[in-house]
Amino acid sequence: RQRIESQTLNLFGKQSGAKRAGKVIIATQVIEKNLDIDCDAMISDLEPVDLLIQRAGRLQRHIRDRNGLVKKSGQDEREKPVLRILSPEWDDAPRENWLSSAMRNSAYVYTDNGRMWLTERTLREQGTIRMQQSERLLIASVYGGDVN
Repeated sequence: RQRIESQTLNLFGKQSGAKRAGKVIIATQVIEKNLDIDCDAMISDLEPVDLLIQRAGRLQRHIRDRNGLVKKSGQDEREKPVLRILSPEWDDAPRENWLSSAMRNSAYVYTDNGRMWLTERTLREQGTIRMQQSERLLIASVYGGDVN
């Protein structure tokens, strides 16, 4: 495990630099909590919105120039980050097995079908996640509560 973590941080960590260009990492949920990685594009299975926000925090985590080198300050020079969510086909009135029939492993890990459906609905309604601007709205839309 230590070797894999070291390789991952070498390729996707803060000091990874230009060698990170064109690299792909395939990972489990552990990536959203334990590693300080930085990527420009991400494809994720549907998961509860709070965890998805945590995972999306790995997108362009460090300020870099257009070649991928870390900058001490200023604006990030890369293209805007991209997050794509794989989810079941949308259904306004889903059956009880809507998640497990399309994404068995996700349904096994995330057992609250209602929250998963609310997450998908909210993401469809919002269209995009704007980190720091829409996090509270997204969480309130799924878990309830006042956003102010």
